[in-house]
Amino acid sequence: MRFSAEWLDGGASVSAELRATDCFLEIRVGKRQVSRFVDNRTDRAHNRIVMPAYPTAEELARNWWSLVAGRTQEFCLRRFRDGFVLPDVRIRPDGRFMNISVEPFEYRNPPVSFTVRSRERIAIGEFERDAGAFIEATLDRLSEEAVPDTWLQERWDSICESQEDVEEMAFCVAAGALGVDPYTCPDDEAELVEVSSGSLAEDALPEFLAGCKPDRILKALSWMEESEVSLGSRAALPELPEVATDIRHDLLPGLAEERAWKVGYEAAAACRKRLSLSAIGPFQDPPEIARMFGACRFEVCDSRVNGLRAEVNGDTDYPRVVVAGPGHSSSLNFATMRAIGDYLVYGSRGRAPVNDTHSYRQAVGRAFAAEMLVPADVIAEMQDQGMGIDEIAAERNVSEMTVMHHLENHLRPEAVT
Repeated sequence: MRFSAEWLDGGASVSAELRATDCFLEIRVGKRQVSRFVDNRTDRAHNRIVMPAYPTAEELARNWWSLVAGRTQEFCLRRFRDGFVLPDVRIRPDGRFMNISVEPFEYRNPPVSFTVRSRERIAIGEFERDAGAFIEATLDRLSEEAVPDTWLQERWDSICESQEDVEEMAFCVAAGALGVDPYTCPDDEAELVEVSSGSLAEDALPEFLAGCKPDRILKALSWMEESEVSLGSRAALPELPEVATDIRHDLLPGLAEERAWKVGYEAAAACRKRLSLSAIGPFQDPPEIARMFGACRFEVCDSRVNGLRAEVNGDTDYPRVVVAGPGHSSSLNFATMRAIGDYLVYGSRGRAPVNDTHSYRQAVGRAFAAEMLVPADVIAEMQDQGMGIDEIAAERNVSEMTVMHHLENHLRPEAVT
């Protein structure tokens, strides 16, 4: 998503910031000019919006860390307009990419209609580059017009300073994933981030915080620690590291930049090959799954906590997988496979969560679990035999949703699990 401003002189706004940054604003998503609109009073089409750049730049800076680190939030550009008109652009970060969508939208006052529909998926770094360039262009314009000491300048200075300090940036990313402002959050929210960072692997901390509401974090942390102690060796998968080493070697170079479902499916294919499971039948329960990775007496936890389906800890003598129970065998199997898939692909040194967020990493785990439990070629064969989705799900001990998503991703290569 790219912003381009052609500055105008003589803005009429009372605010110095708005007056100085009045412009023709062009917005592009993908290859399409989504700032194109029709003025219904004159029935004329225009490619650019006349408005100040400051409100949009200010809101981008205000939400910066949640934009670049969030996994559960959707940001609507129309909320960044401060009374002016903007197209209906939705931004959904997933921890690796920004998924951006645009739909036609009609305003009543003024009576204008944005007409363009578009989609694009860009790396978070690309979003940071383009959004940052727009903020800096706005600040340059303010400087040229002798409008100093703005909130935007102060905020952008703070963001840039944080990016230069490794520890400060890690805190800002974690706070953004939690959905709080790292510069203004209360002390108790800052303490939650700090406490969590001691229990979670560094690369998995944003995943955990994005999946937990602040008032549930301490309980979730306690559940992970207490469950690992309680289960002890009954949660250990001693042969998982060796399998992981072989699988990561087999994964295609550059696969991490692919769709999440493709990463998960490729990892599952490599895992089945490594374990000689090409003609695998249905799994009955998590202990059966765990035995493939060296577990002798694996057990599911007898308790659960909101925000977690399972967790995997790679920073112990052997990787440990704690699955939240009790529950139906199909859901427990799926959570077990998701945790194993997370370790196989990411290999975190420390705890990593399996939760309900729709992040890129969680999608990788879901895709891995689906392909391990009910491979796509098996679904195709069962469909050829005239079996419906409900029958396939029952036969393979998985949910109907798992089968449906599996079919979606194979029928629509652009889909995301």
